[in-house]
Amino acid sequence: MTKATKLATLCQWTQQQSAREETVLILSHFPSSFLENQDALQEAGIDFEIIAERMDEQTFSQWLETSSGPGQVVLTMAQMLDLTPGETDPTSSQPNLQKSDKMLSVIVTERYPIVINDQQLEAFFRRVDRVVSMGYLISFDDPVVKGLLGERFVNLMEQLGFRDNELISSAMTYRGLARKLQKSTASVTEEQTAESPEEWIELNGIPGSDKKPPASKRPRKPS
Repeated sequence: MTKATKLATLCQWTQQQSAREETVLILSHFPSSFLENQDALQEAGIDFEIIAERMDEQTFSQWLETSSGPGQVVLTMAQMLDLTPGETDPTSSQPNLQKSDKMLSVIVTERYPIVINDQQLEAFFRRVDRVVSMGYLISFDDPVVKGLLGERFVNLMEQLGFRDNELISSAMTYRGLARKLQKSTASVTEEQTAESPEEWIELNGIPGSDKKPPASKRPRKPS
């Protein structure tokens, strides 16, 4: 799946889940990805709201209860959620509501190069007072995925006959990506923030590997 196909699929999923009267929350990590998602929804004629204020679990739950309605589409960045460092235990969740009008569908359109960020994001939604379904929608030409899985994997998928518009939901692929992302937490000791995944890799190197960015791209240490 390429980025273009991913964005088209994002719009299709959003329309389907919104039609089922689920609140749909579309999340990205990088500003460049946020703008791509926004443009795709606008071109598809999908109405949405943007969360532009920082919220913790309680504030977010209250916002869902008072400000969101069935079928509403919401767009924001992970940085707008007050993630709790260190709390990623799947057992640390509170009971979710069991009402059909309390469904929240969360679509994350990329993986963050340092795995702890996504783990904290998942923990956040386990503590939200809603029935939550959460998944990642990523493409093989995503810079982080390509850097981790490599060109050989993409070529293998093509040789196996997978077309651009086909979704690949493979436990083997998921585990392989997860294992490589696990290494990224230890491989980046001083993270440099970036506006896009491409810039992140230029500044910090390929996550989960020993490959470092070129010297000209590395941030200079203060003298």
